[in-house]
Amino acid sequence: MTPAEIGKKLHDLVKNNSHDFSPYYSEHESDFLEWFKSFEGYKTDIRVNMAESQSLEKIKFATLMSDFTSIFPYHPSKFLYTWDHFDPLFRARKIVFGGKSIYKRGESELHAGYGSVSDEVLEQVFDELSPLIDAGKVMIRPEKAIFSLDLRKETLVTGIFLANPNYAEKWEFIDGIAEQDSHPVTDKISEFNMNQQVSELLIPFISGVSVSDFAKILIDEEDILSSFRAQIKIYLEQIRKGDINASEFREDVIRPKIDTIGRKFKHVANMHKIEIAGASLATVGLSLLSFTQTGLAGALSQIVGIGLGSTGFLKSETEYQAEIEKLKDVPEYLLWRINQLKTRG
Repeated sequence: MTPAEIGKKLHDLVKNNSHDFSPYYSEHESDFLEWFKSFEGYKTDIRVNMAESQSLEKIKFATLMSDFTSIFPYHPSKFLYTWDHFDPLFRARKIVFGGKSIYKRGESELHAGYGSVSDEVLEQVFDELSPLIDAGKVMIRPEKAIFSLDLRKETLVTGIFLANPNYAEKWEFIDGIAEQDSHPVTDKISEFNMNQQVSELLIPFISGVSVSDFAKILIDEEDILSSFRAQIKIYLEQIRKGDINASEFREDVIRPKIDTIGRKFKHVANMHKIEIAGASLATVGLSLLSFTQTGLAGALSQIVGIGLGSTGFLKSETEYQAEIEKLKDVPEYLLWRINQLKTRG
């Protein structure tokens, strides 16, 4: 099954019963990871705190810079863990700690399971991200977690540790990201793999655009994403070498380029309107001439034959599309198109 197919099924399950989320994902995890490992595009795993005001902006940013994004939704006060309490140590699932001993044998037991946001938050996340899920751009996944249990104590869970999400048959401890005393997992993994300066450059452009509109643009302009990302890397290098503030660079360098694209687009569109009007007038003129010379039947045949298929119209349309394609060659075209949605709103 593809991520889009699994994602849609998960969405349906969440609508009916959010408790089915982790079990169903676990059932299809091997299928998903088989696809995931063979996927050759840019892949990003992000843990997003859904209590933050810019959580959706962070997700859109990740999908802009990646071909596929795994979303691990988190909430500091609405986060739940599930595991099979009665599984003997290491029997059902292989738990790996890379040689590090973080518990004492005989005093605690380890169990592998999953963690995810509460039902209400999960339903909201799926509803908000459904356009990106349907497009196969994102996959909402539960977190893999390792639980240290001590049945002799009043507090059953003595430690919770995050595991690598991209192994199907084992729970491998992620060094440096751990939770003790059953407190919510720290939000360290929500840090973007990309440099923070990149998000400072781009988030203001994508902020406020609906997820459905954003997903449509990613699909429509998929062929220019690689050149866009390459240009962003060049900008990042310029910022680093010049020791420039990312916000200032955005306003002084990128924003003027977007404005230039807007002016060129308006010019091309206006010229196209004039040419189309000219072609239409020519068509009407020929049609009237046919009516006076051949009568109604002959005029109708001429309208069908000339109509929108006239040479002038086709030439104008072809030239218009060629000019638009030239604008798409400019890497910042993608940001301009995204911003058009904001200005219309």
